[in-house]
Amino acid sequence: MLRRLGGRPLLSRIIQIAAGAVAAADQIMVITDDDEAALLAERMGCRAVVHEDQAPAGNGIEWPHIYRAITQHEQDSASPVQTVSLLQPYLPLLQAADFHAGCELLAERDVDSVVALGQHSASNGGRRPVESRPRVDRLAARDLGALAMSKRRAISPQGFLGRRIKYTHIPAHRAFEVHSPQDWWVCEKLLAQKRIVFVVAGYNAIGMGHVYRGLLLAHELMDHEIIFVCTRESELAARQLAANKYSTHVQTTADLAAEVLALKPDLVINDFLDTDGEYVRRLKESAVRVVNIEDMGSGAAEADMVINALYEQEVSLPNHRTGPEYFCLRDEFLQAAPSAFHPEARQVLITFGGTDAPDLTGRIFELIYPLARQRGLRLSIVTGPGYLHIQRLQQRVAAVMAGLVEIANGTKRMSEYMAKADLAFSSAGRTVFELVSMRVPAIILAANRREETHTFASAQNGLTYLGRHDAVRDSTILKTLQTLLDEPEQRRTLYERMCRHDFRSGKKRVIDEIQSLLYAPIEEDVSYAHADYR
Repeated sequence: MLRRLGGRPLLSRIIQIAAGAVAAADQIMVITDDDEAALLAERMGCRAVVHEDQAPAGNGIEWPHIYRAITQHEQDSASPVQTVSLLQPYLPLLQAADFHAGCELLAERDVDSVVALGQHSASNGGRRPVESRPRVDRLAARDLGALAMSKRRAISPQGFLGRRIKYTHIPAHRAFEVHSPQDWWVCEKLLAQKRIVFVVAGYNAIGMGHVYRGLLLAHELMDHEIIFVCTRESELAARQLAANKYSTHVQTTADLAAEVLALKPDLVINDFLDTDGEYVRRLKESAVRVVNIEDMGSGAAEADMVINALYEQEVSLPNHRTGPEYFCLRDEFLQAAPSAFHPEARQVLITFGGTDAPDLTGRIFELIYPLARQRGLRLSIVTGPGYLHIQRLQQRVAAVMAGLVEIANGTKRMSEYMAKADLAFSSAGRTVFELVSMRVPAIILAANRREETHTFASAQNGLTYLGRHDAVRDSTILKTLQTLLDEPEQRRTLYERMCRHDFRSGKKRVIDEIQSLLYAPIEEDVSYAHADYR
């Protein structure tokens, strides 16, 4: 118990946990057969009892030792004990809240004892009827689980628990027991964990790019506890995140800051378009680190760090990381071979993100299919999980020469579809970076006003940008496609411009920035609120 865990003796951690559940340290009694452990307990203000009995090998403290210590304490203090909580000596991750939950149950009139089990051991909502349990009153102290508590009347030299027992549960990571060297190593990792809360938005009007990026970063931060909070309208995002097995909450009130702070984060990563300055200030006033992504709101001046791969700035502030070098490429693209250049284009890809609210997919398919059929071009159509027009699109494709067209909905093989393409149609979001990484010249239509500000979609980067979709004529789209088909040298020029870019280090660059911020000391607040950060 005296070996150091995370820089402190294990016993001192246990005492500190108990101190969070009592009014004074002298209400904590450490029963031990180790005089050095007793000395540490006394120096921390606790009552220490060293028992002299020789217990059978491996059995440790038994009920008679506990009973004698309680009765001796009552005699010394001339005050009867009302309740007793028994905390095992190898549970350094418990919290005072675990005690309080048990105390609430113990306060019920028809309850003698409460046993808190690790979540992995509990069933039926964390409680079991006593008849489905073994004779817990006969168990040794070490076998009682994470935590046990009893009213004084139930405690005897023969056992700690009364007949009327209720069970509660403690999350498995807090009920973790340290016994072996391997346990010790795991617990060191758990103690070093930080809690990171991602706040994201994802619904039909704005797409799912924020969600996919959040998942991409979360997968790289698995040493820490990850929680997602979705904005109120983001049920689509919540379903996607829950499917990836992350703890996910949906905002339920107008006070987003309060809901985020209730999760007690060490770091908040906001990825939901423009943040509000007051929201970010409230997070930072609670000593929470804040990273904003793709943020052009007033909160961008308040955050500890802003990462904007899509928005390049002429003058970047010290807290901003901008430009394509901060784009996070998904793993499937890191492992993919780029598309080869073919003088004669043979396949065209149509993909407009996870939701495609204006249904640009349907528009482009209807527009270019006659030309594709005439020239023998194959069409690949990739839509996302939030695309609402999939049935109509499938019916339309089935009504034409389907052999020329293939559809994929919600695929995880986007890099393969890009690798087969000679040309692509896409919106101006993060897909443009993926197209460039795969060397696929593309015709780009901004899906909304926000995307009009994404300056990377340009000819100098191998992309033919036509403008916002509702301001572009069908004739312009067709003429652009025909030009790229008929003039392979122009397409080759775009292809070669793409070869200048390498996004493979972007994700590591972003993760390194987040990690450095996560462990940096909280210093005096530095605000850029009066700077022209745009």
